[in-house]
Amino acid sequence: MWFGETVAQKTVKACNQIVVAATVTALAEAMALASSAGLDLEKVQSVLSGGLANSEVLTQKGRRWIAQDFDGGGSAKNQRKDLRFITETAGRKGLKLPLAACLKSAFEDMIAAGDGDLDHTGIYRTILT
Repeated sequence: MWFGETVAQKTVKACNQIVVAATVTALAEAMALASSAGLDLEKVQSVLSGGLANSEVLTQKGRRWIAQDFDGGGSAKNQRKDLRFITETAGRKGLKLPLAACLKSAFEDMIAAGDGDLDHTGIYRTILT
């Protein structure tokens, strides 16, 4: 789909990144909670994938939490870059996006912990600490 001008295209990408970052973080929190309860993450993901919690993020990235493999993929640094763009753009428009601001802070914490080059699903490690 074509949105014309470059600013519009960047804004559409930003909209996508809010949803991606939120979904990655929500799933990481769910996996952390399940793990802390001693649950089998594969079974938990099977249940989640059968309901409204299912997503393309769960389909494509779910194995990362099971295998604890966060190498490669879309890095936390890139996710933070997108979230900075989002919060700065929103600020210029007079919008408050509390979820985007919270997500930006979470990914900043992940990077500060030395995990900035990991896939953004590695936010799981930050949640566990």
